[in-house]
Amino acid sequence: MKNKRNILIMIFIVAIIIVGWVVNKGTDKNAVSTTDEEINKDKENDTVSTVGGEIIRVSEGRVTFQANPNNLGSQYYVDTSDVPIFDANGNRISVDEVQKGKHILVEYTGLVLETLPARIQGITKIIVE
Repeated sequence: MKNKRNILIMIFIVAIIIVGWVVNKGTDKNAVSTTDEEINKDKENDTVSTVGGEIIRVSEGRVTFQANPNNLGSQYYVDTSDVPIFDANGNRISVDEVQKGKHILVEYTGLVLETLPARIQGITKIIVE
């Protein structure tokens, strides 16, 4: 009898958890869109965002920079392959001219992946000053 009661209590608890999850699912207004349809809709809008900071590492066409020198969580990683890179005067430059210590500004229309360092997708242009 005691064993049946424990099983019923466990089923009741699991049911409450499931109902609570279903009721609250999708109510977070700040949630990031993750469905293919929502991502494609965002790409169609082509909203250009920018982020910049000091270059801390350049290696094999990959650049790591830090937006806030006092916060390790503000590091970003960009892959420069197939992305136009410009100097402060608007002249196109190669990744070989990108150096540690310079300031970088990245324009993008994609997502920023929450990794460490953060990875930027959909990069449209890089400016190195």
